[in-house]
Amino acid sequence: GLEASPHFAKGLLDRAQAISETPSEETVILLAHGTGSDDKNARWMENLHTIADTMRANGGDAFRDIKVHTWREDWPEKRKQTIPEIQQMVREAAETGTALVVPARTTAQGRASEYLEGLDYRYGKGFAPHPEFEAWMREQIETGIDRLQATPQAPDADVVSAERP
Repeated sequence: GLEASPHFAKGLLDRAQAISETPSEETVILLAHGTGSDDKNARWMENLHTIADTMRANGGDAFRDIKVHTWREDWPEKRKQTIPEIQQMVREAAETGTALVVPARTTAQGRASEYLEGLDYRYGKGFAPHPEFEAWMREQIETGIDRLQATPQAPDADVVSAERP
């Protein structure tokens, strides 16, 4: 899936670099939507850590730090915990440098401006449109075609003639 793709990580790194001015003084904060299930959200957090590692390996190590979290915005009880944690991450990054908030989503949609109101940060864009998104899509299409071609096809059914003897 998208979240496991190096294309996603490289695209998000590019988004962070696009809003960066002095990487050594900036903390990138990758924020994903998250899920309602604690187990599934933990897996998303693992994915985000992998994405951050891939970003570091591709030039993101120039940033002071890369942090990750999930909003869990569609689940009010979960959101009560995550929003203050994310706000604290942004505050801490801004105290000694700059917080670069990058949505780990396909698009930049979301409620970050509402949840981070009054805090000092720069906001990036989501993954699409981006050349790495296009590369990921092309890869997905090619993989799908390969799978379809490898799947045995049922023989064509006999065509019933419209003509009657």
